[in-house]
Amino acid sequence: MPPADSQTPAVELNESEKKVWREKLAWEKTLDDQREHQMAREGLFYDDERLRGLSDDDRMWEIIKMSFLQVASVLESIGLLHYFEYFLQRGILGAKHMRLLTLQYVQTKMPRITDPDDQEAIVDAAARCMQSEDMRFFEARYGDVDRLVLDCQHARRFLSEKTIHEQWLLDQYDLTSPLHEDTSSYHSKWYVPGPDLELWEALGTNADWVAATGCDGFLFLWPALPGNRVPPVVRCKQVHSMPCTDFAVDW
Repeated sequence: MPPADSQTPAVELNESEKKVWREKLAWEKTLDDQREHQMAREGLFYDDERLRGLSDDDRMWEIIKMSFLQVASVLESIGLLHYFEYFLQRGILGAKHMRLLTLQYVQTKMPRITDPDDQEAIVDAAARCMQSEDMRFFEARYGDVDRLVLDCQHARRFLSEKTIHEQWLLDQYDLTSPLHEDTSSYHSKWYVPGPDLELWEALGTNADWVAATGCDGFLFLWPALPGNRVPPVVRCKQVHSMPCTDFAVDW
C-alpha cells in the first residue's frame, strides 16, 4: 500500500496485466541460463579501473550515479530524457527498477506523463533495457543500488534533502509489490541450470567440493575444478530448518 501521504492510489495488477508484463520480458527466456549464472558469479571479480583508489564512500557514490545514468540512457533512447529527474523522484534509480515498470504503474504513479504514446514507449523501452549485459549484470558487478543508497553518506545526504523538500522516493514499494510473486519466486532466486545439475551428478560424491551456508539455512556447494576461477554453484537441498553455523553432509 502507498504511504499515508501518497498523492496517488496503490497499483494493483490483475492476471491479464501481469501477463502483458511477462510477455514483454519473454526475451529473457531465450538466454543461456548456465552462461547467465556464470556471468553473475564472475561479477564478484569484476574490476572497474574507474573506481580504483576511491574511498569506500566515494566508490559507492560513483556506482549509484552510474545506476542513475542507466535510467537516463533508457529515456534518451526514446527521446524522453526530460523525464529523467522525475523517474529518480519516483524511486526508479536504475535498470533493475526500470525492468519492473508496468503501464499501470506509469499511468497511476507518474501523472506528469500524460501522453499515451509516451507511456507505452517508456514501458516497452524499460522491458528491453536488460538486454544490455552492462545493465543486466550491473548488480552482480557493483552491488545492489537499493542497499548502496542506504550505506553511502553522499547518497543519504543527497536523497534526504530531496525527500524532505521535493517528496522524492514516495511509493517506491508500489513498484515491486504487485510483482512480488514473480520477482521472489523459487525460480528467480534458487533455480539451478540443468548443465550445472548434470555436473553435480557427473562429479559424484568422490569429488572435492567447497561448501558454505548462511543464516537462511541453505547449503551451497562449489565443485573444486582445477583452473576454474568461478566454478558452478549448486544449491543443495535445505539441510537445516533453522539458521545454522555448522552442517554435516551424509553422502
